Amino acid sequence: MRHMLRTTALSAVLLGSASQAFANTDGFHTVNGYRDAQGQVGFELTQIGGYGELIVDVQGFGGMAFGKCVLAFKRAADGSIEDATPVQQQSAASCPSEIAFTSKPGENGMLSVTFTEGGPLKGNTYDLFTVLRPFTEADAVTAPKGFDILGMTIGEERPAIEAKLTAEGFARLEGHSDTLSYRDGSTRALEIWGKGTAAVGNKPEDYLYITWTSKLEGDQEPEKVAFLGREWSVPASANLAIAVLDKSLAEKHGQGAMKGHIYYDRAGTADPKAYGDVCDEKIHLQGVSVPYSSIGMRSDGETLKIACGASVIIYTGEDFQAPGRASLMKVELRKGDVAYADFWKTWSPAEAKRLQEAYELQKGMTGAAPKL
Repeated sequence: MRHMLRTTALSAVLLGSASQAFANTDGFHTVNGYRDAQGQVGFELTQIGGYGELIVDVQGFGGMAFGKCVLAFKRAADGSIEDATPVQQQSAASCPSEIAFTSKPGENGMLSVTFTEGGPLKGNTYDLFTVLRPFTEADAVTAPKGFDILGMTIGEERPAIEAKLTAEGFARLEGHSDTLSYRDGSTRALEIWGKGTAAVGNKPEDYLYITWTSKLEGDQEPEKVAFLGREWSVPASANLAIAVLDKSLAEKHGQGAMKGHIYYDRAGTADPKAYGDVCDEKIHLQGVSVPYSSIGMRSDGETLKIACGASVIIYTGEDFQAPGRASLMKVELRKGDVAYADFWKTWSPAEAKRLQEAYELQKGMTGAAPKL
C-alpha cells in the first residue's frame, strides 16, 4: 500500500471529526481486470475525510490508450464530490476531460463506484475491494477460550498487563527491550519481561515478549498488547514430562491439523483441519506487519490479518539427556484486529493530509499560459 507513513497526534485530532461523516466510504479501495474489447482498466480510490484521489489505470480500455488518469477532489458533508481538479494524464493515457462518480458500500465488503462522467466510464458501475478503512467494533475478532498467557492476552492495556506481570514475579529487562522510533516522533515498544536464570544460554528461565501498539506524540491513550509470546526454559528440578506439558497445552488451546499450530475462525472456534489462517472471504482488509523480538531472535514483521481468526503457535522441547522430560515451552498468540486498528490510527491522518495537499496544490495552479 502506498504512502504507509506514520503521523502525529495533532493530525489524528484534526482528522477525527471529519472522518466520522465519511466513515462508510473512507479508505483505500482498489480493483484490476475489468475488460472490454479493447483492453482493461483498474482503479485505486483513496478518500479520507474531506478529500480524495482516484487513479484510473487504463490499458487500452475504452480507447483511452495506456497510462493513468488521476483526479484529486474535495468531498461535501454527505461524501459526494463537491469539487475536483482537472484530470491529470500520465504516460500515454488519453483521459476524459471530466471524471465524476458516486460511491457507496456494496456487497461482500466491496465499494460500488458509479461514474456519472468520464467518457467510456460514464454510466458504468465497478466494484472495488476495500483493503483499508476505519476500524469498527464489528471488525473485532473474537478471542477463543483460553486465549491468554498467564491470564494476559492481546488487546489488554499496559496498566493491567504490567500489574499482572509484576504479580507473577516478572520484571522488565531493559537490556533486552527496545523502542522503535519513527520520523514523526511516534514510537512502538518491544519489551521483554523475565524472571529467574536459565541453566544454559545466559537468559531468563521464564520470560514474556510483548509488542505494544504505537504511541503517538501527545497521545493520552494507554498502549495495548499487539503481539504476545512466552518462552520458558523448563528447569530439570520441575521433573515435568513432555507428555504432561503437551496435554495441558492441548486442553487449554485445542489441537490443530499440525502439532503446535491451532487456528480459529473469527468467531473463536478452533478448526482442527486448518493448516493456516481461517479467514472470512468477504473481508478484504489487508494484513498488518507487526514486529516482535524475543531473546536471540528478531522479526521485523509478522503479518496479522483482521480478516482471519486468532491463532496460537506452540513449541515444546525435550531434554535429550533425560528422554521424556520437558526442557522448553514456547507459546505465541496472534490476532489481527488490534494491529489493524492501530495501523489505521497512525496511517490515515498522514494520508488525509497528503490528499488535501494534492488537491490544494492542483487547484492553486492558476497561472496564465506564457506568450510563445
